[in-house]
Amino acid sequence: MTLRISDARKSVSILLVGETIDKRRARALAAAGELVPLVRGVCARSGEDIEQAVLDHAVRIARYLYPRAYLPSATAQLLAPTPDGRLFVSGRRNQRTR
Repeated sequence: MTLRISDARKSVSILLVGETIDKRRARALAAAGELVPLVRGVCARSGEDIEQAVLDHAVRIARYLYPRAYLPSATAQLLAPTPDGRLFVSGRRNQRTR
């Protein structure tokens, strides 16, 4: 049995487990070679320019990985990575007190 990404989702080059695809389907598609796992919960479709896809969806990936963080400085102004590819993310720090 061959599992395929549905036609409605073929336009999405980055898939987020739990948002755009469920974990069982993501695991099966990765085993079949249709998806490439990037980091935990983030997959890219195989056969595409993964580097460009990550840059295009950088803010979306950051929101998925760090839900309580925010975009400071140049990233907030551009709502995209800087021209050199950096994405700035800030948030509260859990700093222990002495």
